[in-house]
Amino acid sequence: MKTIYIYGIKSSTGEHIDVSKTERGAKAYATRHGYAVVTMRNAAHYYVVELAYKRDGKWFYIPSAETVLVARTRGQV
Repeated sequence: MKTIYIYGIKSSTGEHIDVSKTERGAKAYATRHGYAVVTMRNAAHYYVVELAYKRDGKWFYIPSAETVLVARTRGQV
């Protein structure tokens, strides 16, 4: 069974808020609503990983999240 990920944003109080089924959608939502950090979680769990942040109008991946992305593309997560 394929793992489903939910993407969201980190609020000003540090909470994860689900906003999209895709990373691109979460980044678009964050840009439109003024958030700077995109997060992701497994749909079956509530453990959240900060995926990317926005600085000077550009998105940058957070290094700890890159290892998760590599493992996910290889089917290890």
